[in-house]
Amino acid sequence: MLGKSEIHDGKIEGDTLLFTIRASYQGSDLELHYKGKISGDEIKFTVEISGTGQTAEYTVKKIS
Repeated sequence: MLGKSEIHDGKIEGDTLLFTIRASYQGSDLELHYKGKISGDEIKFTVEISGTGQTAEYTVKKIS
């Protein structure tokens, strides 16, 4: 678990949300680059871990 992190370089361009989180994991500093596409009550995110080529995708939904 990475815990709490501060958002850097955040911006919204139309229906796209972009931001970076800097974190430390097992002694290594990481940058996680988030790109989200907003559609209705959900955001589909792609996260890239800088320098590794690794990505993850997930969807967040608003709960009423």
